[in-house]
Amino acid sequence: TIPQRLLLMNGDLVAEKTRKELFNAVTRIAGQAPDDVAAVEVAYLTVLTRRPTAAERDHFAAKLKDSRGDTRAERLGDLVWGLINSTEFSWNH
Repeated sequence: TIPQRLLLMNGDLVAEKTRKELFNAVTRIAGQAPDDVAAVEVAYLTVLTRRPTAAERDHFAAKLKDSRGDTRAERLGDLVWGLINSTEFSWNH
């Protein structure tokens, strides 16, 4: 429903789970993935339980390029936030 989607997009639950914090998945993926492509693949597998298409992988890996530390975790958090709020996630999970 519309209220459910608005809650996902604007509510605290998803925001808390996708922001850079010591013990959440976003920070761990950002810090432990060996490269940008692996970080994008793990994010997709974590949220959508599938690998990204080549176009998705290339697009988001380019967004992570040359980012380190907090910036990398924030960018990856934005990707995960987008995946959680995607229609694919809502319909399949």
